Amino acid sequence: MKNKLILILLMFTSIFFLVSCDNEGKKNYQNSSLDIEGNIVINTKDVTETPTFINYDADGTTVQLIAVKASDETIRLAFNTCQSCNPSPKAYFIQEDEYLVCQACGTKFKMDEVGITHGGCNPAPVVEKKESDDKIIISKDYVLSYKDKFENWEGITK
Repeated sequence: MKNKLILILLMFTSIFFLVSCDNEGKKNYQNSSLDIEGNIVINTKDVTETPTFINYDADGTTVQLIAVKASDETIRLAFNTCQSCNPSPKAYFIQEDEYLVCQACGTKFKMDEVGITHGGCNPAPVVEKKESDDKIIISKDYVLSYKDKFENWEGITK
């Protein structure tokens, strides 16, 4: 009887742990929205202070972007690969508190620096984009020019 009680407690604990695990980061991974030409369209009203990781299928290779609203309310964009650590498969960033952390070397990067800082251990800024009041469009050709940086990439996509 005692063994059954322990087994039941273990089952409930396991279920509770699985259900209550932090899935907050998982909801911030999404597939890209595209226009009829295959360009990425980002609705700026959907971008918050919590980074959104946007997956783009580049002929079978996932190219991932980071979109985040900075403290000055501007929308910042970068490719989710480290400029220094690439081509390491771990050259990608995940969110830890108010930082993005490179999974290859552990360097912490402030959210407000996304899309601004060039060179070094940080996400590669998106420099070619068209912006309007409520949308940002990134051309398919520009995203495809980064495809080779993601060929060995092992980042999180969902």
